[in-house]
Amino acid sequence: MGSALQVALATAGYAVLHSLLLTNTARLGLEAAFGRRAVLGCFRLGYNAVAAVLLVALVAYAARLPDVPLVRVPGPAAWGLWAAKVAAVGFIVSCVRRVGAGGFLGLAHCRAWRQGGPVPGPGVETGPLVTDGPYRRVRHPMYAAGFVVLWADPVWTANRVAFAGVLTVYLWLGALIEERRLARSFGTAYRRYAAATPRFFPRLLGGKPASGPPSTA
Repeated sequence: MGSALQVALATAGYAVLHSLLLTNTARLGLEAAFGRRAVLGCFRLGYNAVAAVLLVALVAYAARLPDVPLVRVPGPAAWGLWAAKVAAVGFIVSCVRRVGAGGFLGLAHCRAWRQGGPVPGPGVETGPLVTDGPYRRVRHPMYAAGFVVLWADPVWTANRVAFAGVLTVYLWLGALIEERRLARSFGTAYRRYAAATPRFFPRLLGGKPASGPPSTA
């Protein structure tokens, strides 16, 4: 089996596991083992921690495989790509702060659980509705920036293309699934917002920024 195919399959496995952890079946199993309140308090923080560890393991696995160089962008263009990548990471951080880092990371849920207060649901869509900033232009600004992080690279190899390609498909599918969840949570208001606001890329000409509940990524 070629290394690029191994990377693609490993990345797809990560994506599947990442999604399975969010299913009601997984959540109900955890609630049966640890109790509903504990799961509401710890699920999102634990989920993010597990996802981060698995991603590091995936990258480490891919780095050990033999690879085939494809493209190397030279000179100022390479620096431009790195600048775009760094800017996209900064933009993601700003979006997390805008929707509430405590809720997005799960820290607020865990704090409420430990203090004995009411614990919100495990998803950030249970928090306050944010309608300004980048969410006025696109429904998924974090995913859009994620595409830039994946593809703005001056050095391309076969393994790198496999990794970025699978994750791009996963982010796109994840956005569709997330929109269904948000529509269930916010109803007509979110559907109206989604109809008026592009999914990933803002309109360059015309169009009026929509109001209504935004996406969470």
